[in-house]
Amino acid sequence: MGNILLAIIIIIGVLVVGSLIMNLLFSVIVWLIIGLVAGLLANLWMKGRGSDLVGNLVLGLCGSLLSGFTLNLLGMGRLDNNFLGGLIFSTIGAALLIGLGRLFTSGKPLYPR
Repeated sequence: MGNILLAIIIIIGVLVVGSLIMNLLFSVIVWLIIGLVAGLLANLWMKGRGSDLVGNLVLGLCGSLLSGFTLNLLGMGRLDNNFLGGLIFSTIGAALLIGLGRLFTSGKPLYPR
């Protein structure tokens, strides 16, 4: 009887941990998708000298992570459940990072070609 109870507890523990990992993985995938779309939108929005699609997509990913982290700190909740809100804040974050990147690189692409 003790072995069966232990086996049931182990199975439940594995299912709970697996569920938590899958939830985290799904959130990360959603933020990556939002970040890439935000980088594309920010690239279109911030056209001008030094527009670099690949660099801006990377900055979109960073802006997405930055905006998600900042909004969680401000208590505004998780935006991976709200695609449009996440996209808006991620695009703003990406545009800010693109602007900062241009400020520090004098408008040159963020990596050499």
